[in-house]
Amino acid sequence: MSASSRALPKLVVVALLIVAVVIFGAAGYLSYQYYGVPRCGACGMIITPEMKEHFVITDAQGNRVYACCAGCMLRLLDPVRGYEQLHIETFCDWYGSDFKIVIDAREHGNVVTVVPDTARILLGAMVVKSCANNRIAYNDTAAQALLTHGYSQNTMTYQQHPLPEGTPIMPVPMAAPMLATKMGIAYVPPTPWLIVGFVVVGIVILAGSFAAYKKLMPK
Repeated sequence: MSASSRALPKLVVVALLIVAVVIFGAAGYLSYQYYGVPRCGACGMIITPEMKEHFVITDAQGNRVYACCAGCMLRLLDPVRGYEQLHIETFCDWYGSDFKIVIDAREHGNVVTVVPDTARILLGAMVVKSCANNRIAYNDTAAQALLTHGYSQNTMTYQQHPLPEGTPIMPVPMAAPMLATKMGIAYVPPTPWLIVGFVVVGIVILAGSFAAYKKLMPK
């Protein structure tokens, strides 16, 4: 038996094992990205520690719900795919965490209580589509300051840029039903069957590699 004839089956098996490892790695990565880290329930953006701190949202059962911006937190009230009721605790993008804003929304945003009732939402995403263009303000003074300057040191890092010209300012009770019905939930998580498919392919390749090794091994 020559050295080359002995090496060939080993090379085939090694190549197949590498492919299997890559596939298993891809399945693990996808599983972590889509199911292991929290994402905004409305747009699918990965939730950062800043977002977790800025928006503390719970559903009617007390389960934590995630949103990336002041617009998406109300989009979660989507009457088709979203929540009937949410409790939201956030704070002013201009004045900071000492100026808390508490929102209780029911009936998919059609019944909303806000403390303080002076709170305003700046929906720059209605002008330039990006969650980075939404803000929430404690009152009209803070809203105008955000409209002029775009952000303060209390605004999340990814939102620290000017707002688009023509950004509308709305009371929260007015914005809630509009965002719930007109924009709503856009994010659709990938089906778990995609990841299962990767795993199955990896197993098949592993089985095939051993079968190929036995078949190609010189007798």
